[in-house]
Amino acid sequence: MILSANSESEIKESPKDEVTVFLNVIKQAKILNDKIKIIVVNINGRKTTNHFIKDLTKTLQNEEWKELAAFIIPLDVSSGLTKEKYHVLDDHMNAKGHAFVASKLKELINNF
Repeated sequence: MILSANSESEIKESPKDEVTVFLNVIKQAKILNDKIKIIVVNINGRKTTNHFIKDLTKTLQNEEWKELAAFIIPLDVSSGLTKEKYHVLDDHMNAKGHAFVASKLKELINNF
């Protein structure tokens, strides 16, 4: 991830090749079949953004990745991971954060 120079070290964007590297790893894993779906969630602490998920969604629309797009489901949870969903002393999610992510995963899975 690229960090900005401001004092909060906010993540501004994903490196352009990060999504491609991720997709190449999945492609080479040879685990994909008609029964497999890969739900991709990006959670990287209190400063979680949706940049990787947005870039992944956009990249999967390219012809080059059409085959993988049938197996990969990006799930953006960044907007719901507010400060009260993290522990005060570190960047780990608390029970509220885990419950939020679990509810989003359950909602997505129930819609298959």
